[in-house]
Amino acid sequence: MQTIFKGATVEVLFNDDNQMIEISYFGNITKSEEFRTGVLKSGEFAITHKVILWLLDQRNMNVHPNDHTWFFTEWQPAFDKAMPGGRKIAIIPAKNLFSEFSIKMENQRIEKTGNMSVKYFFDKEEAKKWLLTS
Repeated sequence: MQTIFKGATVEVLFNDDNQMIEISYFGNITKSEEFRTGVLKSGEFAITHKVILWLLDQRNMNVHPNDHTWFFTEWQPAFDKAMPGGRKIAIIPAKNLFSEFSIKMENQRIEKTGNMSVKYFFDKEEAKKWLLTS
């Protein structure tokens, strides 16, 4: 495992064995600066290394609405342009109902563009199995 970014509430790892980015949130509040830095660094790494497999453990994620808006209106469109199509993303959803609902709604919208395939899991090992199947 290679650490791409580690903060007080978010950790971004790259698993060399299966070419997968794994993002985990811990603690109850994700700081705006940390959230954005983790997102930017994971995106840069994915573009540079052409990583298409992502595992997002959002169980303890609580994103501020401004960061949610930034992610889906600024970062996501720029990332899609730089790395179009073919991504496969497994998400273990947030316990925070607002975060879970809003993220699911945006991902459903983006998934319709054909840029990625998203599936939700409650078990991390099941999520990894799905990611590693063709």
